[in-house]
Amino acid sequence: MYNRPISYSRLEHDKDHNLQTTQHTETYADFRNHLLAHHDKSIPDAERWTTLCSPLSNSHSSDSDIDFVSIQFNATYNPTRIFDKLKDYKYIVYSVANDEHDEHVAIVFLDEPISQEQKPDFENWFRSRGRLERDQVVFDAVELPDGEFLKELSGQPLGNLIPVQEFIEHQAYIDKRLCEEFDARLSQADLDVAISKPSKRPSLRNKKQFQKDLDVQRIDFDQNNQPIPSEHTTCWSDITEILWNHAEKRIAADQRWTAFSPVEDIWCFLTFVFPSVHQPSDIIKMFNGHEFCIYSIKDSNNKSLKTYDHAVVLPLDGAVSQELKQTFMDTLVKQKGIPNDVQLSVLEMPSDHGSFFEHHQGKPISVLDIMLEYRDSQVTDVKNIVHELNEQFNHHLFYLDAPVSARKTFSAVLYALEQARSGRKTVIAQPSVACVKEWYLKANMLAGDIPIKRFHQECCAENNVRGELMEYLKHPAKVGEVILVTQQCLLGVRYFHHASDWDLIVDEIPSVDDKIEIKLPKHFPMITDLIEVKSTGAETSVVQPKDQASESTLKGYAENTGDDAVANVFQEIARSLLSKDHVVEVQNQNYHRTLKGDTKDKNGKTIPLVFFIRMKPTIFDQFRTTTIMGAVFNYSLLSQLWANELVEFTEHQGITRGLSFNEAQNGNRLVIKVLSDEGYSKTLARKEQIIDGEVVTNKEVMLYAIKHEFGDEPFAYLVNKDTEKLAKSIFEGTKGKRLPYNPHGLNGFSGYHNVAIMASFRAQPLRQNYLNNNRIDSNMVLDGEQHSLIYQAIGRTSLRNQNRNEIVTAIVTDKAVGRFIQEQWPGSKLIDMDGVSLAARGKSGPKRKHQNNAKKQEATRERARLKLKNQFKQDSHIRFFEKAAKAINDHSLGDSLNDSGVPEKYHQNLLRITNKTLIGNSIRKNVVLFDNYNFDREIIGFSELEQHDFVGTLLDAKNDPDVSNLMMADSFDEFVDQLREDHKKVLQSKSDNLLVSPALYDPELDQDHVRSLDNIVFANNIWIDVDEGEMTNTAFRQMFPEFKMVLFNTYQSTDNTRFRAVIQTDSYMTKEQYRSITKQIEKVVKDEGYVGKQAKRKGSEKPCHGIDTSKLQAMSLFYLPSQAEAGPAASFFEYQDGKPIPVMEWCLNSIEQPEQEPNYREYTYDNPTDRRADENEARDILQTKLDKIGTSCESERNETLFGCAMPVFSLVKKGLLPDHEARQLLHAAAVSTGLDSRSVYSTIKSARNRSSSEYPVLKSEHQQNNSGV
Repeated sequence: MYNRPISYSRLEHDKDHNLQTTQHTETYADFRNHLLAHHDKSIPDAERWTTLCSPLSNSHSSDSDIDFVSIQFNATYNPTRIFDKLKDYKYIVYSVANDEHDEHVAIVFLDEPISQEQKPDFENWFRSRGRLERDQVVFDAVELPDGEFLKELSGQPLGNLIPVQEFIEHQAYIDKRLCEEFDARLSQADLDVAISKPSKRPSLRNKKQFQKDLDVQRIDFDQNNQPIPSEHTTCWSDITEILWNHAEKRIAADQRWTAFSPVEDIWCFLTFVFPSVHQPSDIIKMFNGHEFCIYSIKDSNNKSLKTYDHAVVLPLDGAVSQELKQTFMDTLVKQKGIPNDVQLSVLEMPSDHGSFFEHHQGKPISVLDIMLEYRDSQVTDVKNIVHELNEQFNHHLFYLDAPVSARKTFSAVLYALEQARSGRKTVIAQPSVACVKEWYLKANMLAGDIPIKRFHQECCAENNVRGELMEYLKHPAKVGEVILVTQQCLLGVRYFHHASDWDLIVDEIPSVDDKIEIKLPKHFPMITDLIEVKSTGAETSVVQPKDQASESTLKGYAENTGDDAVANVFQEIARSLLSKDHVVEVQNQNYHRTLKGDTKDKNGKTIPLVFFIRMKPTIFDQFRTTTIMGAVFNYSLLSQLWANELVEFTEHQGITRGLSFNEAQNGNRLVIKVLSDEGYSKTLARKEQIIDGEVVTNKEVMLYAIKHEFGDEPFAYLVNKDTEKLAKSIFEGTKGKRLPYNPHGLNGFSGYHNVAIMASFRAQPLRQNYLNNNRIDSNMVLDGEQHSLIYQAIGRTSLRNQNRNEIVTAIVTDKAVGRFIQEQWPGSKLIDMDGVSLAARGKSGPKRKHQNNAKKQEATRERARLKLKNQFKQDSHIRFFEKAAKAINDHSLGDSLNDSGVPEKYHQNLLRITNKTLIGNSIRKNVVLFDNYNFDREIIGFSELEQHDFVGTLLDAKNDPDVSNLMMADSFDEFVDQLREDHKKVLQSKSDNLLVSPALYDPELDQDHVRSLDNIVFANNIWIDVDEGEMTNTAFRQMFPEFKMVLFNTYQSTDNTRFRAVIQTDSYMTKEQYRSITKQIEKVVKDEGYVGKQAKRKGSEKPCHGIDTSKLQAMSLFYLPSQAEAGPAASFFEYQDGKPIPVMEWCLNSIEQPEQEPNYREYTYDNPTDRRADENEARDILQTKLDKIGTSCESERNETLFGCAMPVFSLVKKGLLPDHEARQLLHAAAVSTGLDSRSVYSTIKSARNRSSSEYPVLKSEHQQNNSGV
């Protein structure tokens, strides 16, 4: 972005001191430096600009594209308010002086240019997005910085820019609404009225979207009236212009076309002729939302009558080949309801046959959607993923994040009563019956004549609370009213009548995930026979009812009208399975072990069948609005999990206005005392030490420390259940009182000034692993559950009373808890408890990946956005069928293998290739690949090796440059048969064997290499190499019981801990997909209790899995099967039947832990000149190191690379060099000396992780050190 050219104009004085406008184009970096130079007055007066005009301003008359906006804020906008308005963008804000007070200017940059035609719409969109008032904010020419104030938002070079694509999508939505409004007003009058409408000139708001080349066949006639076809390449926007010019007779007679159509070989657009019996209004409705032109032509059946057919031209978002034309058209006709008498035809041009011509804006016909509908039976999973992900855009919830004692419930009740007076209906869901009773009384005291209703177990018939609520909702009051219910009642109601008439307020944050464990060593078929599982990733599968009969049985479990004890066991899981608002999942290994009857652990205890249940945000879609209230809302698991589903949360301003305060005001009263530096857990609590000759546990030490600290003063305390008896014994004789486990809303401890929390509420390993797979790490769980609960407990004390002045002492377990509490009460003190010495656990907890919760939320949402954006775009640079055809066809065998010079050992596999047929544009195992043209989703083709599958590339040796010997098979089972035959071979040395790579290579993709990652076209099936470990082949199979695979010994096998596994996949993979799946397999193995070789060498007591992690790339090489060197006793070949790994689901729901970026600390500068000086020095150091790498001697190149990379990444950590640029330049410099690309990557990664921001010391730092700063 720094090198991207941007256009603008500026006003300058000429030699006669007259103002003139000059047009300029320069890079962003130069433009930025000019502004900074004006700010710090380091530019000569003769070179100073007078006024800057962005292309969006009225002062700019150029036709150039718009790259940035310049905004003038009046004095009502202070810098803080401006920063808040522009917080999502990359900007430069500076002050300019006028006669009375300073005003401010912002320069905000776009992530891609927009045209002048889009200028008015863009300004309106940007104003509404940022809530910028027209009378206070002007998009126009602005003055330059005068040196008083300037701030630049720092960020990644390509980040934080105005998202132009969002503007384009917004305009498409507006255009669609305009089309709908036009359709609504379109008369159903006869044809003569319809064709009398004036023609409408095409006006594409986003011409760039329709600039893709289209092949058009133009047809003219010679003197003998014979057709003369000619092919032309144009674009859709030009086609619309040509059609309109013909309709308006704006084109010379000798340049007029007679007719046109798509070319025969491939369709990029469609041409229909609708007979005159079809009204234009019906045709327009048929293609509503799509881009198309419609115009009248002479009736083809009776040209003597004054009736007209209608021609329709529609663009496609991709191309349809000859082979798929009939399939594509049959599906499109069915989808759009196109009548049978409508024909695909060569179209006449618009002429004087009629005056009707209209151009409708919208989206092109999606080739992908049509083909997916046709192949519905094969790609149902894909469609469901698309539908599910697209649904995620539709959730908008309000929230209220209020400190304890800010009177949020009181404010919510007042707001609900206020809304009821204007006729609105509100239901308030409380966390408990006690809260419903309390607020029912308080609401009635304030309500006057407003109806207030309550539903809970003490005022309704036994076990019929939900029934009475549902009955009331059928006939509610005819005026505004308020209902109070418990959350449990609300979330369990089967149907909320007229929910769209009600606003919902959820008081306290509900739990969104649950875990149900059922021990079923013998009777598991009672539930497993009713369900089917669908793999959604490496470790989990979604559970759903098997069929209608199963649904009926599950419904009986859920309702359990006869109060049956057995049905009661399955009642909760049955309800969740039948709910559209819940997702039920199982852990793959746990589920399949249960099916096999393997339900005992190593200690003989029964392993339960575990179901994980996650509530979806759709549960609140039915209500008019939904507001969720709770303290530290942004830390809650609801917020974190639903951020993954792109729920948009907006603060509820109406309720917020009624709060007593938005931030805790009495933090100066709170002293937080910490018992331990180490994260508290039950394991740490059980650790023992010897004190005065007695063995005591850590929790005893901590409880006695609490007793000693508080003495005779009253205090509240919270401990785990397994510590209650011990705490009661130690605290006997004190004034300690135990807090309940759910202290939300309690007021009974408001007179206490002391509180101690010595409890751990960490997630159990199985649940934590499930949450990890949903991108919720253990720190998020601690913040969302344990820390939030501790915050609520401390909030029960006299801190609730804002009028008191006593110091409140809170004793907490560890510093992580202490820092969290201190963050919630600004001004509080955090100190260590004196005299507390604990036995160390010996292992630190997980490191935080994000500096604070805001960064964590931002990262979570970004992952979800990328997941949706890339749902099908697996690799935008792969043209699958072109590369596959070239890679295979270039290796045709000729007439005789014997004369080809190909070694005989390759003949068998090469013979299989001779019968290959490459059929373009068909679907193989759900392979859908796209190229990134000008559309969001641009299809380039469906491709398949129809008759044979590619299963590997064969090589003679590791350095063999010949990648033309391909291994083919009709199916995975045939491939297994080939491997089984190979396994029978007895070799003298493993080097006598052939090597195989799962990847197909194209040498032309990277002409400097033959078998690098960049040469990979695709890969098929997963290969895992296991050696020097303790994991057996049987143990590995049990971790993946549902997948089809083959396992066989290695040449050096002596037992079943040395083996290779080949696992079937349901599609070809890009190199990135292959790496992702192998890393996920490694994680599944680690989650089962194994560690890698490096961890084992460092002393881990866990067994080593033995997976060769250097062979997790698609370019890895593996020896084909053979008998083990040790003989038949050490040889084995095992086949496991099952399903292939679903590549798309695994990649979309990846459990792979992303590589943690170094936590770079960017230096701050009071003077921008100092920063620029350090940046320049950093650049000089970088160039020096690059030169040194290039001149290093051959034997020391790798060591030189490491030594040079260390200081470079130190500069990156200072924030003076971009990380990605440093890595790219170092890699390029090293590879140019002849170093292997893989070893270079490893060296650079190591230097990056080990570097320190303390070195090198720059000149500015050296001067500071010498001056004593």
